[in-house]
Amino acid sequence: MKTTNKLLANLLLLVVSSAVCLFLLEMAYRFYLFGADTFSIEKMNSVHDIGLSGFLQRSSHPELLFELKPNLDTHFKLVPFQTNSRGLRDKEYTIEKPDGVLRVAVVGDSFTLPSGVAIEDAYHSVIEERLNRGRTSVGYQLINFAVGGYTLKQYALVIRAKALEYAPDLILIGFCAGNDDQVFQPERFPDPFDPKERTLPFYGSFALDAAILKIQSWRMEQEMRPDLSERQRRYLARVFSELASIGDAEDIPIVIVYLWNQPANSKPIEELALSNGIEHFLDVSSAFRQTELDDYRILPIDNHPNARAHQIFADRIYEYLARNDLLRRQSRE
Repeated sequence: MKTTNKLLANLLLLVVSSAVCLFLLEMAYRFYLFGADTFSIEKMNSVHDIGLSGFLQRSSHPELLFELKPNLDTHFKLVPFQTNSRGLRDKEYTIEKPDGVLRVAVVGDSFTLPSGVAIEDAYHSVIEERLNRGRTSVGYQLINFAVGGYTLKQYALVIRAKALEYAPDLILIGFCAGNDDQVFQPERFPDPFDPKERTLPFYGSFALDAAILKIQSWRMEQEMRPDLSERQRRYLARVFSELASIGDAEDIPIVIVYLWNQPANSKPIEELALSNGIEHFLDVSSAFRQTELDDYRILPIDNHPNARAHQIFADRIYEYLARNDLLRRQSRE
């Protein structure tokens, strides 16, 4: 009996000590990733995908599937995250464009939203601030229609459904390789779209999530094709043609900006865009080809570009817009 009790006590001690060790390892890993934010339940519960954030609602435009909820005031991936009364991650804008204002509709996914970056550090915010610096009246408005999880097809839909209402003079599309070059498959989404409930990452394991992400990334690298499939090419050609037709019909220039991702191979995308009516294509990923990409991620376990990367985006885009005289386009009546 004593031997049995001793074995049980040793087993219990082993379980408890293992649990304590795992807890300490988890906390050490969290502190390595997040620093002092490790101890903030609110901030730690913000480190999840947009689809698990509770920020999405079913869109009033069924083909769009989902959109951001209006009037959010919270955190997402550690940084403050607010939306305006129309569900845009941006300040409030009047629908009617003020006189003398040049408006740019900015469309994209989580790279443009952007995830894990304060809104004032987003590339479109940096460009807007630079354009308006020193002006005595409002001259430029870059309005952010980006939503994490959107695809190229949804960019065309959000332009028609929302952006055109603001009478933009220019449309800027942040193209995210590895996402926007994939064929949109609406059948993968429930009909009608039913947003998932918010998860609470604070009570999970970031170390385990990182291990799973590493395995998934490795599998994706093994399966990644070095070139576009014929199905992808047909899909991209169709959507680029649709975007070009919107620009032609509304007399609005459209600029496709190929944002950094890895691996970066913009040439096939650029050729398809230009051959299907898109006049402006800018590859900003070239700025990162000789750099250490870990320096430009928001977290070691998250590939979204950080504020430093967004500054590079902003510099390249501003130079391109100025060089092509797209910043002096007169507001349309």
